[in-house]
Amino acid sequence: MEAAGILVCKNTSETIYSLQAVYQATVDSFGKTAANLTSLIAARDGAKAEEAERLNEIRKAFDFFDVDHNKVLRDTEFAQACEGLGLLVDEHTVQQYYGANCDHSKGGIVFERFVEFVKENSSSGTGKNDVLNAFTTLSKSTVLTEDVIKSTFAENPELILSALNDHKTADGFDYKSYVDSLFA
Repeated sequence: MEAAGILVCKNTSETIYSLQAVYQATVDSFGKTAANLTSLIAARDGAKAEEAERLNEIRKAFDFFDVDHNKVLRDTEFAQACEGLGLLVDEHTVQQYYGANCDHSKGGIVFERFVEFVKENSSSGTGKNDVLNAFTTLSKSTVLTEDVIKSTFAENPELILSALNDHKTADGFDYKSYVDSLFA
């Protein structure tokens, strides 16, 4: 209606703007209801409070990255949601899962498949591969630069810089040798 220049209709007291506001309020209400139902289902199924909270966190990320609000995540939305949740998975793994689990009739990954992926790829973050993947995600290359460290660890970059000092190269820091030394 707005594109056609119709802002007021003589047959109703509603305007395009009031209808958009009502629509957005309805969408928000359904989102909150879905989150509440997710908690209730998790509680009914005997899930712990932490698990229910994690499920709500995953739902919020799903809804946030579902920018077109079509209840599925397209490939770019899926990748961004994974990164937004801090999953330490490489791009190939994300693309491979997306390709294998995309509901083509709906145009993307549905919430249930997203939850499965998040649960499969969530870990404690304390193993050698987890630490190595974290550094790889930060650096997006084989060398970690001082600028990346300072922007990522803004509150106390000196701690990380001093830990990596023995692994300094001409281009930055060789985080792979640092991780090897941690787990030697």
